[in-house]
Amino acid sequence: MRRSATSLLGLTSVVLLRCATTVCAATECPDRLEVGFTGATGNAGRYEIAVVTDGVAATCEITLPRTCGTEPVCSRTDLPWTVKLSGCSNGTAETITALVFRSAPSTVDFVVRRDDMLVGEGKLRPEYVESHPNGPECGICSTAARQTTAIAP
Repeated sequence: MRRSATSLLGLTSVVLLRCATTVCAATECPDRLEVGFTGATGNAGRYEIAVVTDGVAATCEITLPRTCGTEPVCSRTDLPWTVKLSGCSNGTAETITALVFRSAPSTVDFVVRRDDMLVGEGKLRPEYVESHPNGPECGICSTAARQTTAIAP
């Protein structure tokens, strides 16, 4: 009887050890979608970026050149996307690089204006690819390929 109890105790330890080793937070899901801007993305002026994602509208404004640390001013604080910037008034090239989405919207419509003139726009219906960066038992990440849009001079 003593041997059976010891074997059962050892089996319980192995089962508990196996359950405790599954860690699902090792790799976070990457940003779901990035809409990159090419062309005249660093021309001086006041930029307004209006975005509608899955029926929810918001706008962000930023003026270039900008002081280092100045972030876009947006109409909402709970946006599932951000305006990605590079450079600032320290001699490096300043550009509006992309819109980066943390969610996986099914539709993205956007308009970019510089000094009230239309310089870019797009209507996207992203296609997402599922991945399992932490293994199939840890959930799915859905990411889309990077989309690009030209900004006019």
